Amino acid sequence: MKTRILLTVMLIFMSWQSVAMPHIEYEEDLDEVTAAVKSKEISPFIDLLAIIERDFNGRVIKVELEKDDDYSEDDIWIYEIKILDADRNVVKADFDAKTFRLLAIKGHKLERFFNQNR
Repeated sequence: MKTRILLTVMLIFMSWQSVAMPHIEYEEDLDEVTAAVKSKEISPFIDLLAIIERDFNGRVIKVELEKDDDYSEDDIWIYEIKILDADRNVVKADFDAKTFRLLAIKGHKLERFFNQNR
């Protein structure tokens, strides 16, 4: 089941962009993810990718989608993103999967990571 959704997302992403596809993992089952998308609990990753490309200096190398209660009393969907910058530093950023609000960010040299031209 997870493989099917992974392949679908990869095909959609690759048709949008010709760069290397980041590795995508789903912590929840396909039925739960599909229901969350239909109920608009999850916004499309492609929209978050556009924000990341605009606001951050780096390339997405890994994406995880999971339901988590670390940021709220209730479980919310989280995109956990790993981004590689030009100096080969890896930054991990957690985004609310519905609103794309940045929830947490960890990494080295973060001051160079944010796009100052925005």
